[in-house]
This record gives sequence, structure tokens and C-alpha cells, in this order.
Amino acid sequence: GRFAANTSSASCSDCASGAYSAAEGSTTCAACLVGQFQGATGQTECQPCGVGKFAPTKGLSSCSDCPGETSSTDGAASCEHCVKNFYRTDDTCSACPENAVCEGGRLLPAPRKGYWSYWSDMGDDGAGDDIFPCLRATCKGSVDGSNKVEHKECWAAENASQFCDYDSI
Repeated sequence: GRFAANTSSASCSDCASGAYSAAEGSTTCAACLVGQFQGATGQTECQPCGVGKFAPTKGLSSCSDCPGETSSTDGAASCEHCVKNFYRTDDTCSACPENAVCEGGRLLPAPRKGYWSYWSDMGDDGAGDDIFPCLRATCKGSVDGSNKVEHKECWAAENASQFCDYDSI
């Protein structure tokens, strides 16, 4: 955590906050990397920002809180995740749709038990915004309760690996 400006110097100085020196006999201090901070002087290492915090540039003495409904993982340089009950849409976090579950992070909404969504409306990790009630206790349903949806793939949290069609009800 200390350095000497040159090798002939008789004394050492503490590294400033936002920087560290791990090696004995250092002539410089290194700035903490993005996603890290150091709030004290004279330190030998930097600390990662915690969940919900970020450090977008090098050499910071503290991490910033993620704004709004955004969140982050440990050691983040930005807030690219969402808090629980929100999901990621482009560069923002949106409120979870009705009858869906949103676990936060970068996951998309998943239908609550008793509801379903077309598999083709899903992204890699969850359902689309269109979530419908199940009819006859299956993953099959229709928007108005009268029209059967034939041969459409659908998904609900309890049967994520299965496809349903009209013949399965």
C-alpha cells in the first residue's frame, strides 16, 4: 500500500484512495480497475463493488448505487440487471406483466402457475408479455376462453421442457 516516487527515495508514501500497491519497493500505485474500489489510503488491494453497486471508471474510492430498478452482480462496471419483479427490455427495466413471475437479473417474465405463454413469444430465458390463463388444467388455453388454439407451442413454468397441442388436452 506504499510507494517511493523513485528508487533513491528514503521514505515511502501511502497510495491514495482509489489506488493500491501490492509489491514491496513499488515506485507507483495502480488505479483500482472498473468494478472495484478502495476507500482507504495505503492499501495493497482493491475490493469489488457489491451487488446493486457499480464502478464505471478506474481509480474510484467508492462504488455508486444502481439507479431505479436496475441492479448488478459483484464487481460490476455497469448496472445491466433488474431487481426482482422487473425484467430487462433493451436498456431499461420494465415492471413484470400481470400473471407472470419476474426473478430479476436478466431473466424475462415466466407465467405464474395456471397461466401460459407461447414458446415462440419467448426470449432465451422467459415468456413474452402475452400471458394467458390455462383451460382444463393444461398448458393449453385461449385468450377469450372459447377458441381453442391448435398446434401451438406453449410454455408454463411447471412444464418448461414440454410442448402442448390440441391433442394433448
